[in-house]
Amino acid sequence: EYLYEFAAWDNNAGKNHRIDSCKIYSMGAGGIVMGGGNRKTLTPANNTVYNCEFFELNRLEKTYRVAVHIFGVGNKVQHCEMHDLTSIAINVHGNDHIIEFNNIYNVVTETSDSGAIYMGRNMSEVGNIFRNNYIHDLKNPHETDLGVCAIYFDDWAIFNAVYDNFFYNIEGGGFCVVHHTCGGFLSFHNNFVIDCVPGVQPDNKSNAYIRMH
Repeated sequence: EYLYEFAAWDNNAGKNHRIDSCKIYSMGAGGIVMGGGNRKTLTPANNTVYNCEFFELNRLEKTYRVAVHIFGVGNKVQHCEMHDLTSIAINVHGNDHIIEFNNIYNVVTETSDSGAIYMGRNMSEVGNIFRNNYIHDLKNPHETDLGVCAIYFDDWAIFNAVYDNFFYNIEGGGFCVVHHTCGGFLSFHNNFVIDCVPGVQPDNKSNAYIRMH
């Protein structure tokens, strides 16, 4: 909530830090919170979560507690496995982050109106790249049109890129595989969408659909 109110906050998290090859599980409320980088100057931090496995994290708090929450500028989540989570796997705030080569499945198991990867509510959070991820086996846990998805660009998220990903066996309810609300200008290309219902059909609030290219 602090990041929504003070979007340019710099927590002076340092740079070139790396969390490598850890297994994180049976936590009370989420996994890793990783900042770094200055949003006013767009100075990247190059902090990385690499080759880690996350599962069964939210014993005490079931929603909005994620495996990796990144913010700031220029950080990475790479080659991680995330599964059996009640809520979101990766929450993104900020600019120029890279989310790649992750295997994400059986997450958002107790949460609707949500995604395996989530960002939104700040039109200045641009330049983020989501590529070469395998996101699969998701199902909306509730009978509601506010469903689940692989990647959720919520509330005016714009100018980010999704490419070279594999999406498989996702039953989103009212949400498509990559879903956005009121935003758009999303670069979506060379993705594989297999056995997903619905497939690629973002909602059309404020012409979001025609802004996806």
